[in-house]
Amino acid sequence: MSYNCSDNGAKGRYTIPDYKNMYFSLFNAVKSAIDQLQKAQRDGENEYIESEDMPLILPNVIDEKPEVNE
Repeated sequence: MSYNCSDNGAKGRYTIPDYKNMYFSLFNAVKSAIDQLQKAQRDGENEYIESEDMPLILPNVIDEKPEVNE
């Protein structure tokens, strides 16, 4: 897209970016990223739901005293 330029004494033609096309391109990329993240979340949740429950074993670190190297 070209327009005549006449501000500040400058004359000639210049090309402005196609903002509409840039916006839609960005929108589609963001939408695609969101779709991929949502699919990954659903897949992870389904994998968790379908997995057998395994007990969560946490080490008892509260009662342990840290080693002191002198």
